[in-house]
Amino acid sequence: MATSSSPITQVSATQYRPNAIESTIGSGNLFMDLRGEQFEISRDELMSLPESVLLCLFPNGMMLDAALHGAAEQGEMVHVDFDPECLKYILDFFHATAQQPAGSSLLSLPSLQGKPAIIVLREDLDFYVIPPTSEPVPQEEMFALKRACAAHLLEQDSIFAGLKMKATSQGVSAEQHLIDMLCSSGFGQDDDWGHRALEPRKACISSVALAGLKDQSGAVGATPGGIVTSTAQKLLLFWRKPARKCWWDGLELEGVEGVKNGRVKVWIRRVWTLELSVLGVK
Repeated sequence: MATSSSPITQVSATQYRPNAIESTIGSGNLFMDLRGEQFEISRDELMSLPESVLLCLFPNGMMLDAALHGAAEQGEMVHVDFDPECLKYILDFFHATAQQPAGSSLLSLPSLQGKPAIIVLREDLDFYVIPPTSEPVPQEEMFALKRACAAHLLEQDSIFAGLKMKATSQGVSAEQHLIDMLCSSGFGQDDDWGHRALEPRKACISSVALAGLKDQSGAVGATPGGIVTSTAQKLLLFWRKPARKCWWDGLELEGVEGVKNGRVKVWIRRVWTLELSVLGVK
């Protein structure tokens, strides 16, 4: 377990094991309905997904859902409350990475040599709108205000904007070290989230960004001479072990539709989840 000074802390959630997934759906395909959009996914594809994504797809655990096993055996549809566009983004990125030529790995474990690795970064942003007046606000007006604030927050799609704001206010900090580690491993300082959307019926914005693990020079694979970088070794700690960081921000949004002076204060709770996925490992 990381100390309080660590830039990211370990998630204590139940983790999935490949044999648990295999025994649940066997060798057949799983048919899923994600908010009205249908997917057919093989056992191998499901096994390759990040642990943190599996936790979102099956929050009760796959082995605990008896109906899931029966549905997989009979080819029935399993209904899952997850953004279909987000799953498409993840599957497309994983498929594209799997098609790249195999090379030397930055990871030191023999079982991971020559296998591509992907850094998985998620953000769950819950926002709380402060009414711009001391008078009671009708429920419908409050809903409209939340939707208007959500539109502004969706436009703020820079991955590191919130973390940089926190790092700047504290000088050299664990947050800055986290930014440096991620930007030396595959992300860019000015990168945007690969997928970002407002969750239905919630004041919550979910974002995901993926990046192939790279060395300090930006090339995918091992450094000259096969030397494993220390940054890659740090990220290896998050292989199949999602870790998270949570913090609060206070913002004043400007130009909000329907507000007299256009300014609305919001409190934001960000939860980051960091994980390393290695393809081709069962």
